[in-house]
Amino acid sequence: MVFAHLPAGYLLAWQREKLMSKNWSKWKKKQLGWMTMLGSILPDIDLLPFMNDQVMMVNHRTLFSHTPFFYLVVTVGVWLFGLLEDNRFAGEVKDWWTALVSGILLHLALDTYLVGIKWWYPFNSRLYGLFAPNFGLVGLWDWVVKYGLSPYILLEVGIIAVAVGVWVKYGYLRK
Repeated sequence: MVFAHLPAGYLLAWQREKLMSKNWSKWKKKQLGWMTMLGSILPDIDLLPFMNDQVMMVNHRTLFSHTPFFYLVVTVGVWLFGLLEDNRFAGEVKDWWTALVSGILLHLALDTYLVGIKWWYPFNSRLYGLFAPNFGLVGLWDWVVKYGLSPYILLEVGIIAVAVGVWVKYGYLRK
């Protein structure tokens, strides 16, 4: 998945609000929506150091930020913080973290669609993915062209189209 992480995060935030926000204020709904969308792109923060390394930009899913284990460790830390700090702020942090992690897990699931991620790291370093097209270790632009001409792009186009439709019809996070 290349282009649809943020639109998919938008759709998840919209559905999450519809299912879980009975007593939330409008401000809290927006906060958690934005946190979910941030989570949907956060694992790609590992791209920043590799902006000049086209091969690594294509293969960045092998790094720690694309492993569920990393987020499990951080989640345990947030949970312990919540136990130690039993106050309203700790509850807010848990809500924010839950929204963020839901977006992160969505990102990891979408990256599993193509190429894969290390779902069982640190116990296994194998990439697990649904489809593993043999684009080879090519540069970024070669990969984008090959991906853009493949049938795998159709899921991304569908996600983006649905997200745009929801934004136009419902105006979620626009108001």
